[in-house]
Amino acid sequence: MIEMLAHDLRPSDAEFLRYLLRQETAMHAAGWGYGDALSLVAVALAGLGEVSDVWLLWQAKTANFDTFMALDTQLLFAAGVARTLAFVRGSDHPERDELLRFADSAPLDDDDIRAWLDGMRRYHGL
Repeated sequence: MIEMLAHDLRPSDAEFLRYLLRQETAMHAAGWGYGDALSLVAVALAGLGEVSDVWLLWQAKTANFDTFMALDTQLLFAAGVARTLAFVRGSDHPERDELLRFADSAPLDDDDIRAWLDGMRRYHGL
């Protein structure tokens, strides 16, 4: 089903993508491992560029050790580095400080993130 959605992705699919990402994250949080469906949904959602999705994407990345290693950092900043960092800094989310510490350790550049996102869209057929 996820692959079918990818071939006709629209901004109006955002809520469904969020639902799918929550389900994939819950499944991965219950154990170890990493499935490509998690990446597909995360890339599709990140590609819509909604800055508030950073928290769902962070949950997906931190679901387990394997997801932390497999999901690229760029995913978190697909809405723009400065925009995302400003949103996170202004948030009272309980994981704000952890995400900011993580972001400080990663070199982030909007051009690199756009190129990465384009490559991931091609990989997943989005």
